[in-house]
Amino acid sequence: MEKQLADFAREKIKEGLSKLTEAHRTKFKHIYSENYTKLTLDEVLANIPDDKLDHALYLVNHTLEINKSIK
Repeated sequence: MEKQLADFAREKIKEGLSKLTEAHRTKFKHIYSENYTKLTLDEVLANIPDDKLDHALYLVNHTLEINKSIK
């Protein structure tokens, strides 16, 4: 993935995660990092391989949609 696209995806993921609960953010960190308890969200995002960004963005967007339908 081109760096500009990867940066954009990371920013969109971060933006989406900011709208979710702390529990959701912790679960996201757990999915994408073995050391999730020791790393910040920014560190976890920076270390997600580019080929996993599409799935990470999907997870965040899907969770946001589910939360909308519950309210």
